[in-house]
Formats: sequence, structure tokens, C-alpha cells
Amino acid sequence: MLTKKKIVVILLCAVILAMGVFVWHKSAVLPAVQKSGTGQPKKEQITDESVSASVKTYSDTALGFSFEYPDNFKLKASVAGDQDSITVNGEDGKNGFQILIGDYAEKDSLSLAAIKTDAGGLAVADGKEITVGQKNEIPAFAFTLKNPDADAGDVSADLAEIWFVRSGKLYQISSYAGFASDMGKIVGSFRFE
Repeated sequence: MLTKKKIVVILLCAVILAMGVFVWHKSAVLPAVQKSGTGQPKKEQITDESVSASVKTYSDTALGFSFEYPDNFKLKASVAGDQDSITVNGEDGKNGFQILIGDYAEKDSLSLAAIKTDAGGLAVADGKEITVGQKNEIPAFAFTLKNPDADAGDVSADLAEIWFVRSGKLYQISSYAGFASDMGKIVGSFRFE
């Protein structure tokens, strides 16, 4: 069972990601992450001037996955207990996302109802099923986490989230709304071995 502190940390990260996904879904600029019939994801040029168009690749051999991120961003990976954390931030401190990866008791299933239960005092909104990865092979949920205690205009009021389960691990990807489009492109570059 998750401790209250872990749940709060996970939810805050989830709220960040939810904001980005919400904006991304509204603008419909991420065909590589949305469910599609067949074919490879489309590579798009990153248009935010603070985000480099060239990329680096992060690989985690223990978890068997990799993804691309802008080469002018800084990546920090750490492990705390049974949870991996990967934080990718832009130079301006406004762009970025976080990935939390931990064991998941349900092994390979995830539902929007379970996410809502785990959200505690945060409201889950705009939830929908998507697929992620270069081959669109991984079922996931994209949603917005709304913090009712946040002040109006506070960047932590709404967070864009993408959650999915793979090989008994729960991946929780969080971003602020302003970075949702680019974060979605990064999630579209996920490769699993």
C-alpha cells in the first residue's frame, strides 16, 4: 500500500502531467500518442523556441525502455526506495515533465476508476484512453488532475497526466499545461524492448 506522502508526491506529478495532456488533447497536435489505426508515429518538428529541435536519447536498460528529449533540456534520474524518478527540465524552468515508475499491484491492468480512487483530494477530469510509444502499442490513460486547493492562475492548479502499466510497473508522466504538446511528442518516442 502506498504511504500518504508517496501518494501526495505521485498526485502532484500526475497533476503536472495532466495539465500538459489536457492542452495537448485540445490542440490535437500529437498524432503519435493518440490511438491510430496502423503505421508509424509521425515525427514533428518542435516549435517552441525554448525547446531544441535536436534530441538526446535516454535509455534505461533495467526497465527496458528509452525515449527522446530536447538536447537543451537537463535530465535527472534517481531511485528512491522502490520508485524510479526521471525529471526532464528546460533551461527556463517552465518546460519539462516527470516520470515516476513503480511496482503496480495489479500488474498489467489500469483503469480510470482506479486512477480516480488513487487521486485522493484531486479531481480527475477529461480522462480518455490513448496509446503511447513509437508503435502505438501501449494502452494508456490521459487526463487532467485538478487541485481544488490551488490558487487561480497557479501552475499547479491543473496538471496533464499520462499513466500506463507495462511489465508490472506503473508509469506516471506529469507535465504543466504549457509543455503538454512537446511532452506528448516525447511520450510518442517511447520504445520498449
